[in-house]
Amino acid sequence: MNLLVSDTGPLNYLILIECVGLLREIATDVLLPVSVLNELKSEMAPDSVRNWAFSLPDWLRVVEDPEVHLDPSSSLSKTDLAVIQLASLENAILVMDESQGREMARSLNVPVIGTMGILLLGAELGLVDFPSALTLLKQTNMFLSPKIIQDAWTRYRAIQP
Repeated sequence: MNLLVSDTGPLNYLILIECVGLLREIATDVLLPVSVLNELKSEMAPDSVRNWAFSLPDWLRVVEDPEVHLDPSSSLSKTDLAVIQLASLENAILVMDESQGREMARSLNVPVIGTMGILLLGAELGLVDFPSALTLLKQTNMFLSPKIIQDAWTRYRAIQP
């Protein structure tokens, strides 16, 4: 992968399960809009996420939020709209879990990958133990429907030698 633009959710969960370094391994550049950084630094964020956000790794590039030209009547947050707009402008892959945001991004021909996709790609490249990462992910507050988990296991089995 070349360029990634990350939304808050996937970063939050990848930090919590100590797999955030996967982004560096699978992309040549990772962009983080200021609004995402502010959400990661929020008092509402878990301590480990806030600590990470206040001491960013050098492989991450923080950029100003773009001027958003997407439908403001959407139920998406300003941050979600900003990351979609930025990914579109930069011809980047959007890292997002939020289903409405993913749908909007796809309608703009922006490729999307979520937290589970990052973990599966990391497993395919031999960078992460997917079963262990999934176990840790299940211990967070991330919503993982039975279908998402089943689909992830199906995809994981397909990439096994």
